[in-house]
Amino acid sequence: MQENNHIILIKLDHPVVQIYFRKRIRSDPNSVSFCKSEPLGADEIEIEAHAAGVNYRDLLQVIGKGASDVYGCEGAGIVTRVGENCTQFCPGDRVTGRNVFRSYARCHWALAMKMPTNLTFPQAASIPVTFTTAWYSLNEVSSLQPGETVSIHSGAGGNGQALIQVAQLLGAEVFTTISSAKKKTIPNGDVQYSERPYLL
Repeated sequence: MQENNHIILIKLDHPVVQIYFRKRIRSDPNSVSFCKSEPLGADEIEIEAHAAGVNYRDLLQVIGKGASDVYGCEGAGIVTRVGENCTQFCPGDRVTGRNVFRSYARCHWALAMKMPTNLTFPQAASIPVTFTTAWYSLNEVSSLQPGETVSIHSGAGGNGQALIQVAQLLGAEVFTTISSAKKKTIPNGDVQYSERPYLL
């Protein structure tokens, strides 16, 4: 048990009654309440959450401008249970998944992925949204080919960094923009800079 100011945190090995939080009124951030979890579905896996990413979508949910009342686009943890139709995962697997703003997350098995062994939980929790967006945009939608040129706006942001890495993986030449000199984080040997604006 850990006491921090007026909040007491108790770590349970596996709660008898699993709960998660959601808003009763979408436009009211103060209407967050705890709800009892439904039984595990046949196509679902249960994940003991170890890390969660906070995305812009989650912030929109809090202020009532999101499309649903479910929080947690991405996260990482360890599989604790699997539904009867799931053969791709087993308890003990380290995975990334969705709906992770709870101690024991639930998601359809197709929305989870086994973690590479060299990643920590926080690292893995930061990958799904940005890199899925980047891969789908560059590989599936635009069919980017080796030797082609791509322009990526806001290259220092989360999506921008993922897009740059995927574009380089696909063998493309990358042009990107950043909003300030402070965001030039790539070593000079790997990129050529210009302080002058270019019209592409």
